[in-house]
Amino acid sequence: MRANGFAVRVVCIVVSIVLTVIGSERAAAAVSANGDNSANPTTQGADPSIGLGGLGRLTINGGNGVISDGATVGDLPAGIGLVSVTDFNSSTGTPSSWTTNVLYVGDAGMGRLEILNGALVTVDAAGTPGTGDFVVGNFADGVGTVIVSGLGSMLKMGDDTVIGQLGTGTLRIENEGYVLGTNSAAGDTDIFTVGVRGRLEFGNGRLKTEVFTNHGTITGTGRIDNINPIGNSPTGHIDIGAGQRFVINAILDNDGAIAIDGGEMEFFKALTNSAAGAEITLRDQGILRVSQTGFGFDSTSGVLAATGGTNDVYGTVRIQTAASKILSTGGSTLVFHDPVTNTGGQIEVFAGSSIVYLQGLTTTGTSSMTVSLADPETTPSNAVTVTGDASIAGNLNVNLASGFKPSAGDAFEIVSATGTVTGSLNIASAPTLPGGMKWNLLNTGSDISLSVVATGDYNGNGSVDAGDYVVWRNSQNQQGPGLAADSNGDGFVNTADYSFWRSRVGNVVSGTGSGGAVPEPAAIALILCGAVLCVCSRRFVPRHYQCWDGLRSDFDCDMMFLWKALTNSRIQRNWTN
Repeated sequence: MRANGFAVRVVCIVVSIVLTVIGSERAAAAVSANGDNSANPTTQGADPSIGLGGLGRLTINGGNGVISDGATVGDLPAGIGLVSVTDFNSSTGTPSSWTTNVLYVGDAGMGRLEILNGALVTVDAAGTPGTGDFVVGNFADGVGTVIVSGLGSMLKMGDDTVIGQLGTGTLRIENEGYVLGTNSAAGDTDIFTVGVRGRLEFGNGRLKTEVFTNHGTITGTGRIDNINPIGNSPTGHIDIGAGQRFVINAILDNDGAIAIDGGEMEFFKALTNSAAGAEITLRDQGILRVSQTGFGFDSTSGVLAATGGTNDVYGTVRIQTAASKILSTGGSTLVFHDPVTNTGGQIEVFAGSSIVYLQGLTTTGTSSMTVSLADPETTPSNAVTVTGDASIAGNLNVNLASGFKPSAGDAFEIVSATGTVTGSLNIASAPTLPGGMKWNLLNTGSDISLSVVATGDYNGNGSVDAGDYVVWRNSQNQQGPGLAADSNGDGFVNTADYSFWRSRVGNVVSGTGSGGAVPEPAAIALILCGAVLCVCSRRFVPRHYQCWDGLRSDFDCDMMFLWKALTNSRIQRNWTN
């Protein structure tokens, strides 16, 4: 009995081993094709169509391979093709593979190619590098998707590649997948293009190409290595979101849009803006890293902007022409950690926003700075802050935030530095201020500030004279913002504003920031006569009166001070007629 029991156990073990081996062989299925496909799609050298006019599938796994000539996945408009090339032979390490001379995924139909878990797909003429094209989303109705996922998973192309030629194409490289877009064959240039309807999506993947142009969208976390400069065309977008990090190891000429919204982007070689529509925007802790050799970011046109939150730029920066701009808006702060040189470009800061230069700032005489001002009591003004020295030159353009009306005494910090501020700015344009006020620009040696100062020139004709008295008299006791005769900016026109005018009668005002022609003497006389007639219609002029300095006591005193404005004659503290 015991011997029989032992024999039974041995038989059971042997059967179990046999079943395990058989099951393993079945799990490692070779190649299968089913559905609406062309005839014999797995035959070597065939031109298979997977998803000819309906649903078709091709599966390659277990370290097996298929060699085709020209292949299509999702052929006709009603065709749906699904191809999966996955895993490898665990005994030999041979990857499951598909090699084809030409491949269209989503020709006029819908196609999907998956390269997973260490598998390999090669698109090139066998033995003749540089003669096979790879297209994802070929015709206008074609929709193609290619996914390369997993460590060791690889897509190799030996000639031109287009993602979204006329149709919609997506190439996604994830989980350490790798796409090699060049065979480096001598005398052959391999061109990789992302079309207008193309998307290149990364989820920790890598792409190497020879010549690369983007007309569509690049997004995610990953890296591109390109042998020649990369072109991001006017329709091209590179979008890096929160938590994403993207690296480009190539020169990139940006004519389109790069948006870093909470993510990080690094360029190992030069990044340039060279078209009017070129823009690089950072938002909500966006980080841009460029080279510190030469000028890591060099702009002759376009904008580098922060649109919200605090954002950082590392590496040397230069903007060269009036068509290039550094901009901070939306209450954002843009921090430059390395030297910035402005040799003719624009620096623009909107109200409530700021730019911080941690390694100094240099601007030349052809540069310009534009600031937007708001109420200093509610919106602190610190447009440009420099750690170290600032060498400043060029023009200053002043704008006002919507609804803001400056008052006398308002002050705005334009540039401040922990070191020395040398040079000056020239006010090239500024809003017209109410009569009686002008813009005043001051360099203290550690900062450049702009303030609104009162002049007494209430009608803005360039001199303090009788016409200004008329403006004051007509607006006496009025209240509100921006009143022309409100010299101290307290919102009221009263005797204090009269006294301010009176103490400056005869002065000539320059740089008032307000327009208006200077009246001829005859015109001033007419103003005086009008004032006399206006008041005489209401009041009796006494023969004997007294005028006290500093207090407008009655009509006769007013007229005497008007006469002073016209004749520069002296007025006694006390006088009697």
